Amino acid sequence: MDWLATIGGSVKAIRRRSVPFSEFGQYGSEGISFVDDGRNWGPLASNFFGGTSPGAGYDYRAAAGEPLHNSVVAACVNAIAQALQDAPPILEQRQGNEWAKVDSHPVIDLLNQPNDHYGAAHLWAATAGSEVTRGQAFWRLEFDRGGVPREIWWENADRMRPIGTAQKFIASYELKVEGDGKPIPLAPEQVIHFRHALNPHNPRVGWTPLYAGYRQLAGDNGAASYHGAILRNSGVLSLLISAKEAQVSGGQLGVSGIEEFAHKLKAKLFGEGAGGIAATSIPVDIAKMSYSPDEMALDKLISYYEARICALVGVDPMVCGLGSGTQQKTYANMQEALNDFWERRIVPTKNRHSTELGIQLLPLFDLSPSDYRISWDYSKVAPLQENEDELHTRIREDYKAGVMDLMDARTVLNLDTTEEMRGHFAQGNFTDEEEPEVDDKTEEKSEAKSLEWSDEELDALTDDLTADDVKQALALATPAMRELLTAQSNG
Repeated sequence: MDWLATIGGSVKAIRRRSVPFSEFGQYGSEGISFVDDGRNWGPLASNFFGGTSPGAGYDYRAAAGEPLHNSVVAACVNAIAQALQDAPPILEQRQGNEWAKVDSHPVIDLLNQPNDHYGAAHLWAATAGSEVTRGQAFWRLEFDRGGVPREIWWENADRMRPIGTAQKFIASYELKVEGDGKPIPLAPEQVIHFRHALNPHNPRVGWTPLYAGYRQLAGDNGAASYHGAILRNSGVLSLLISAKEAQVSGGQLGVSGIEEFAHKLKAKLFGEGAGGIAATSIPVDIAKMSYSPDEMALDKLISYYEARICALVGVDPMVCGLGSGTQQKTYANMQEALNDFWERRIVPTKNRHSTELGIQLLPLFDLSPSDYRISWDYSKVAPLQENEDELHTRIREDYKAGVMDLMDARTVLNLDTTEEMRGHFAQGNFTDEEEPEVDDKTEEKSEAKSLEWSDEELDALTDDLTADDVKQALALATPAMRELLTAQSNG
């Protein structure tokens, strides 16, 4: 009967077989598959949403060009790259319901010094640039003879792609190199693959919100070019020169004469001749052919582009020092912007990195993701220290009020604890179980304690009696008498 049960289980397993992974490629407007059809290489292969933006027949994607060549994107990437290195990695081990820091481990050494040619700051900067502009980033691992990773190398996302099969979501990777261009196959364990989000057309690759901002990128690039062109032409706008109906030297002024005049006018007034004076006896009309930056409200248009691009990347323009953010820039606003930048952009990004490193890197060091995790040390991140101070204040007040014991308070603050701290409350605070019974003697002691006045307080009550005299009198008095004396003294 055992063999019948085995066959029956196999048949049920076949009937429950999941959809082959390759069928994911049928999703999306273009039905992109995972075979090598020439569209899966490079940043546009993951294929964002076709060559044109919604509602436009113009190819804004081509007009946008390389995103990192846009100054707004470059400023945002630089802000993210600078921030990522401020919180170095740490390894933590699960101990019951808590996580404890591991003092040292080769995986942290590798993350801090990925190879002999550049450090962690450059590695994370390149990773940030890839994630923002391509929606994904790739690290290639080199191993020692024991099969343990010993080097990390950043790889251009334009040269990497995952390869899937019907049985495996990602069976391997391919790396294109210079030369003959023949791809180099890489095993999945040789690659650390970060994705900002899953691409809806191909979930094996990444997606970035910047893909929806081609029009803004193209518009901002055009505005920058327009500014540059005006300055290059000494601030002179485009002009139209036309001949008047007049005879010049016995004949009509021809096209060649007009062109020669325009060339001489440009040489005299543009470039080094800016601000000069030009005169002519030729009867011509000169008309302005374009609007000035003020007439076009170009500053508002640039602010619009900056705000949209920064929103897609997730960085406040104020953090990057862009013009659209300086209009409301004050010290308090800047602090709020930096706090928001860390809490809503950097911390979530590093949490996503922690997850991917736990899944892809830790097992290569024989560390189970259920028992170990990569975390980050935020203790030296200035924008987050205000939150830490508020936390310490709140926990301190809760402890003083008897809301929590010493162990709970120190645990929340990630401080060392001992078993003796359990059940230890601030002096004068008790749990329901620990609250002492109150009898007559306890009340008498409490009243006696309430009569402990300082000499200065007692001297202030009367000028005729010494402090010792008042103490003896108050020893026989009630707390009500003390309140009466105090009230009379204050009156």
